[in-house]
Amino acid sequence: MLIDVAILAIGVFMIITAIAAMATKSLLVSILLSGGVSLAASVVFLLMGAPDVAMTEAAIGSGLTTVVFLYAMARSKQHDHEDSSESVETGGRYRRRGMMRKVMVMLALAGFAFALLPLAFMAGVVPEPGALASAYLRDSPKDFAAANVVTAIVVSYRGFDTLGEVAVLFAATAGVGALLTRKRLGLGHAEEPKTEATEILRTATGLLTGLLVMFGVYIFMHGHLTPGGGFQGGVVIATAVLLNLLSSPGSHLAHDVMTAVESLSGAAYVGLGLLGAFLAYGFLDPRALPLGELGRLASAGAIPLIYSAIGLKVGAELSAILEALKGDRA
Repeated sequence: MLIDVAILAIGVFMIITAIAAMATKSLLVSILLSGGVSLAASVVFLLMGAPDVAMTEAAIGSGLTTVVFLYAMARSKQHDHEDSSESVETGGRYRRRGMMRKVMVMLALAGFAFALLPLAFMAGVVPEPGALASAYLRDSPKDFAAANVVTAIVVSYRGFDTLGEVAVLFAATAGVGALLTRKRLGLGHAEEPKTEATEILRTATGLLTGLLVMFGVYIFMHGHLTPGGGFQGGVVIATAVLLNLLSSPGSHLAHDVMTAVESLSGAAYVGLGLLGAFLAYGFLDPRALPLGELGRLASAGAIPLIYSAIGLKVGAELSAILEALKGDRA
C-alpha cells in the first residue's frame, strides 16, 4: 500500500513537471524539467521491481539525453533571450498564435488523460505476477541458466525486438552523422574558436574515463547475473567519451576505429543470433553454447557474448552521435 501511494505521488509530480516543461518559455528550464520527469520515471520503475528498466531510464532518459540537449543548445547558441525576444512582436496575430498553441496543448493533455485514466486505476504493484510473468520466472533459470530473468527475456524470448532496437539506433546514428556536417550547418571551412575546458573538468576526465569504461564493461559482462546489460553499459562508455569531448573541445574520435568497433560488434551480434538458429532452437537462442552453472560468470550460454556485442555497438554509435553534435565534420 505504501508503495502504491509513493507511485501515485511520483506520478502526480511527473504530470506537473511535464506541464511546466511545456509551459515555460525558457529552453534551459524545459530541458532540465524533462530530465526530472525521466528521473522520476526511473524511481517508479525501481519501486515496481524493474531495476533494469530503471537503470536504462536514468542513464539514457535523465542522464545522456539531458546532456545531449544541453550540448545541442550550447552549440546552436539558443539562449533564453532569443525566446523572450518574440515578445517584441505586437498585434493580434501573435496573440492568436499563442492562444492557439495553448489550446492545442490543453487538448493534447485532455486526450492523454482520457486515454490513460483507466490505466491509473490499475497501476501499482500486483500481489503476484501473471501467468506469462510466472512462466518467465519459472522457466528462465532452467532454460538459459540466467540469474537475471530480464536478460533472458530481452536477449532470447524477445530477441527480435532487441534486434529492432539496435537497428533503430544505427539508423539514428547514420542520420545524425549525415545531417550534422559543416556543409549542411552552413559553417563553411573556417574553424570556430574552441573554448578551453576548466582545470576541474580536465582533471575529473582523467580520473573518471578509465573507471567509466571499466564500469560499462562490467555492466554488460554481468548482465546475465545482475541488473544491467548491453544498452546500459554502452551508455556508460559513451559518457566517458562525452567527458573527453567536453574536456578537449578540439579533439576528434578515431572514426576508423569507431567504425570498426561498430561494424564488428554488429556482425558478431547477428552471427551469434544465426548460431542460435542453426545450433539451438531459434535466432539468438543462447543455448548454442554451453549454459554452464547458474550464478557463474561463464554461464547463460551465449548471453554474455551477445550483451558484450550490444554494449560495444551501442557505445560506439552513441559516441559517434556525440561527436557529430560538435558540428565540425567535413
